[in-house]
Amino acid sequence: MVDYLKKLQEMAEEVETQEAYKGYFYSVSTVVTILVIGLLCSLKTSHEIYQWSQSKAVRQMLMEYVGMERFPCYAQFMNILGNVKADSLDAVFMEWCRMLVAGQMKDKTVAIDGKTVCSTAKMQTYESPLHIVSAYVSEYGLTIGQVAVDDKSNEIPAVQALIKLLDIEGALVVADALNCQKKTATAVIDGGGDYLLAVKQNQKELYSDIKLYFETESPTLEKHSKSEKEHGRIEKRTATVTHDVQWYESSDKWTNLACFGAVRRICEENGKTSDDVRYYISSRKLSAEELLKYSRNEWAVESMHWSLDVVFNEDKTLLIEKDAQRTLNTLRKTALNLVKIYKSAIKPKSSLVGIMRDNLFDASNIPLFFQRLRAVQL
Repeated sequence: MVDYLKKLQEMAEEVETQEAYKGYFYSVSTVVTILVIGLLCSLKTSHEIYQWSQSKAVRQMLMEYVGMERFPCYAQFMNILGNVKADSLDAVFMEWCRMLVAGQMKDKTVAIDGKTVCSTAKMQTYESPLHIVSAYVSEYGLTIGQVAVDDKSNEIPAVQALIKLLDIEGALVVADALNCQKKTATAVIDGGGDYLLAVKQNQKELYSDIKLYFETESPTLEKHSKSEKEHGRIEKRTATVTHDVQWYESSDKWTNLACFGAVRRICEENGKTSDDVRYYISSRKLSAEELLKYSRNEWAVESMHWSLDVVFNEDKTLLIEKDAQRTLNTLRKTALNLVKIYKSAIKPKSSLVGIMRDNLFDASNIPLFFQRLRAVQL
């Protein structure tokens, strides 16, 4: 049995601060605990969470369930939040996530993608918008790591650095064309995983050669198709793969290159038809059916980005301190991870927001939420 909250509280004691802060009676772990539980109630801002924590029912719950005896005033609460070293919190977050998925990563999809916090583009205190690159296990719906960069143009080295921090043994790392880079592929292989990378014009020679190959492909190549109909839209996706990579003269420059693939997507909606093809390289000898599955899993990370915006209004969050903005981003993902585990194992038919609202409307539901989680393992 795992006490997810207790583990988080213990690890949060190791989070570093940028400088000494006033209110030494209160630790970073205290503020992190209040924030995470508040986020589990779908509250959106640090101010909302603080106000919620001042209610009699919530204080009683925090005293009885968490053992919290002292409650910081608003100034102390925000002072500690602003002093958290975001890099230190991210390291703790990744260590906590490593506990969640330990020994469960074989053949799972790790989708890596970046998201810009739109509100930071409008703030004069930010030299450039805050861009956060996340690693997301599609099958579990869990974020397992992240790094922050000042601009999307820095995403490529950030992804390579993130991969080196992750436990990806046996997993398949999928990423968009921006991250179709030789160093990225090597980092994945060095980490014990495999890669599936989309190919576009940023790799002109590779893209042109793969495109020509599949446009003049032999009919004997393995194919697999799948059709879906939803809300009046009909989508047919067809994957084609080849494990013959020797025809590509530069194949040895891509570490462990073992497969080329193409996915054609034909979509009919409102009387209009779209037809596009995406090309891929992989270090794993994927079947056509596997290529369809894993390439689709690449987009699962967008559901997490969507939740950050729709559930927590992240793109409207205005915080002067960049580290405070990052801290809330990390804790939102922590809360989403907990709710995803709970939903999958305990209430699969409930919505994420529905589960969170149960916590908001009844503070006594929160101990039950964590009690049920203790028995859950991936």
